[in-house]
Amino acid sequence: MGRREHGERSTSVEVCDAYITKVSEEWKNDAQAAQWRQSLKDYGPKADLPLEHVTDAVVLACLRKIWMEKTETATRLRGRIERIWGHAHYEKLVTGENPARMKGHLEHALPKASKIKKVKHHAAMPYAEVPALMAKLRKRTGRSAKALRFTILTAVRTEETTGSDWREFDLDKAKWVIPPERMKGGKEHVVPLGEEALEILKSLPKNKPPFQMSENTVLYLLQKPNKLSFPQYTVHGFRSSFRDWAAEETETENFIVEMALAHVIKDKTEKAYRRGQLIAKRTVLMTAWKLLKCRAQTQAGITSKAAHRAAFSYEATGRVRHFTERRPVGDCRCRV
Repeated sequence: MGRREHGERSTSVEVCDAYITKVSEEWKNDAQAAQWRQSLKDYGPKADLPLEHVTDAVVLACLRKIWMEKTETATRLRGRIERIWGHAHYEKLVTGENPARMKGHLEHALPKASKIKKVKHHAAMPYAEVPALMAKLRKRTGRSAKALRFTILTAVRTEETTGSDWREFDLDKAKWVIPPERMKGGKEHVVPLGEEALEILKSLPKNKPPFQMSENTVLYLLQKPNKLSFPQYTVHGFRSSFRDWAAEETETENFIVEMALAHVIKDKTEKAYRRGQLIAKRTVLMTAWKLLKCRAQTQAGITSKAAHRAAFSYEATGRVRHFTERRPVGDCRCRV
């Protein structure tokens, strides 16, 4: 990869910043810029590497580190490097072929992404353990802890939290409207916000996106030994925890739970029945989820070692229901 003969050298991070500044007006919110920078910082070429040193070998080395294990992240990274390099070429900062181009180039060096993307079940925390985790999170004041707590409370995907923008929130009406372009299904999703979720939002500064951070930042908080230390679980798995809880411990109709998770309603009868987004019913469901409590069972024959047995209660619409047993919850089986 060549560079212009005159002028000072440009580094990878300088060209990245210039490109983001150029295209940021096209993006729906500021969080996209943060996500670009974070992915390039985590996995891309070194920020201070002169542009002419971002060669085919450098790009390939970056991608190979994560191509098999984090295929989706790797494909996004490749596309971002390609676009940034293309911008540099247009500005005559570099010459030659784009080292991140896929067709006729990297396609010969890397396995086809669609062939290695395996459907994985996201490890889910049993819902009996969620109240204890939430109690720990409430003691933490950092933004990543608030982001994780908010994600669990609203049962959304991590990227829907980290990519959020203040314009999506109506705190007075206690609702969050996620635009179609940010949803996996391509449809607007309205999330009712409970008291705790609103408190989290109100505690955050308004001069930048509320949860401006990478998805990995939230995952690391959950998994790393020096953090919460739950390496066996994923953040996305809490959607399954919510789904399992709703199915086993409430009488909520299935399609309401599916709507809360922003899943496509496939059943024709249910699809025809529902009108709008049934916010009132979903608000009751999410309030119950927020108030989920687990307490030690003290009656005879049940010990702390019997982790698969516990007592549950949740409060919603003026009533309390009690549950005395649950089955072990395995890996996430929710559709994502």
